[in-house]
Amino acid sequence: MPGEGLVIYHVIWHSTSKFLADAGVASPGAAEQIILAGRVSVNGQLVRLLGTRVDPIHDEVTVDGRRPRQTQALRGPAQAGRCFCRPG
Repeated sequence: MPGEGLVIYHVIWHSTSKFLADAGVASPGAAEQIILAGRVSVNGQLVRLLGTRVDPIHDEVTVDGRRPRQTQALRGPAQAGRCFCRPG
């Protein structure tokens, strides 16, 4: 049967500043200043470009070497945007 055993993920990507704002680190504008100051890393890579996209489920975002609380960042569209398809 076509697609048997297939799991499909649909992830909604967020800009880094929106992710930080949703995580309660700073307002979107202040988050942009934090990014421009070179204080944010995504998966170990320093981010200095505004608009860099992150996957809130799989990417590791750190500010000054520490991971922000992600409870807010994982709720809403990113969580609802995932789709699991079961065989059968």
